[in-house]
Amino acid sequence: MLENRRKTIIIFIFTIGVIYLLRLLYLQVIDDKYQSLGSTNAIRREIEIPLRGQIYDRNKNLLVANVEVYDMYVTPIKVKKIDTMAFCNLFKITKSYFDSTLTSAKDFSKNRASLFLRQLSKEDLAQVADAMVNYPGFTFSQSFFRTYPAHTMANALGYIGEIPKKKFDEQEDKYYRKGDYIGLSGLEKSYELELRGTRGVKFTLMNVKGEDKGSYANGTYDTLSVIGKNLYTAIDLELQQLSDSLFKGKVGSIVAIEPSTGEILALGSYPTYDPSILSGKNFSKNYASLSLNLDKPLINRATNSFYRPGSTFKLVQAVIGLHLGVITAKSSSFLGNSAPVKCHGHGAAHMSNITNAIQGSCNPYFYNLYRRIISLPAKSSPFLTARAGLTQWRDLAEKFGFGIKLGIDIPGEKKGLLPDLDLYDKYYGKNQWKFSNIYSLSIGE
Repeated sequence: MLENRRKTIIIFIFTIGVIYLLRLLYLQVIDDKYQSLGSTNAIRREIEIPLRGQIYDRNKNLLVANVEVYDMYVTPIKVKKIDTMAFCNLFKITKSYFDSTLTSAKDFSKNRASLFLRQLSKEDLAQVADAMVNYPGFTFSQSFFRTYPAHTMANALGYIGEIPKKKFDEQEDKYYRKGDYIGLSGLEKSYELELRGTRGVKFTLMNVKGEDKGSYANGTYDTLSVIGKNLYTAIDLELQQLSDSLFKGKVGSIVAIEPSTGEILALGSYPTYDPSILSGKNFSKNYASLSLNLDKPLINRATNSFYRPGSTFKLVQAVIGLHLGVITAKSSSFLGNSAPVKCHGHGAAHMSNITNAIQGSCNPYFYNLYRRIISLPAKSSPFLTARAGLTQWRDLAEKFGFGIKLGIDIPGEKKGLLPDLDLYDKYYGKNQWKFSNIYSLSIGE
């Protein structure tokens, strides 16, 4: 019995070993695909970068487009003795730039291509193409940079730039190469996966001298690049440009929303800048200049800054008051101008009911309304009453979207500040504040 079991185990292990050996023999000897692709000396793998998807407004007006250019890459191990000065003169670069960039490429990898020079136009490439036979190790890859026909929405659209080192090191699928472009802010970042498209790969057969011998296996293993998907926004370009004209010389933001759908028709942050200055070779210089600007144009004030709602919040107070039953449609204000917040000179008629109060944006009316809201859960002391009242009021105000993130598809959105118990406990101490400390909330301040 024991002997039979031992023979069975030995046969099983032997069978598994034979299967592994046969598979290795097939991969390494019989199947020429793995044999050839595994030899970096015989096959050159070229990445084909697709054009990035374009961005449009709701009426198909172009907001972001592409201009085709060419990037030059260097594979250090293939760089032989060359006339460095002639090379520098050809590309109008300094010897210092040549030495430092080549050294950086060697530090990254001697066998892998690294970005050497970015964004050569078609005309630039045509002028140097014949001379490149004297400079082995340098190759060109089609690329692009972004253009902005409408010259607007810099913060919302965002910008692309070289992939940061941390993101490059952390990528799981190794999709990006060193020096590749990636969406770094705005919609460019949010929709990176859709806009970037799908890269193609081309395998070229090379001889021992590094000479191109044509497509490997008649292109069987090549893949075509796929252009990125276009992005259609809800923005109305005409309305957006009107917003830009109204905010010239001003600091602030504007968001215009279609109430029936929630679509954003215009979104501006001011002061702004022409998004084209963060596209192309001068990205680093222009970004540094913008970051030092005291008006902070790089901040998207529409999604990243705090603003008091002011009198627009009186509409919310009215709904909360009606919901809680502390007023009716005909309730009047009993305090008049004795309230610590004063009228805008419209007189007592606007205190007669909620409709008139909203029409005249009557501060005393809404002061009195808010006092009733906060005092509704009557407790043993005004301090405890204020705590219970603020909690109830805050829960209802939050249902209107205040104090929470709305989930806009632009990175970095900050939620608004809707005051709570912790905030006032921090300033006044627990149970040390009451309605008279927070009444400014009644008019949206």
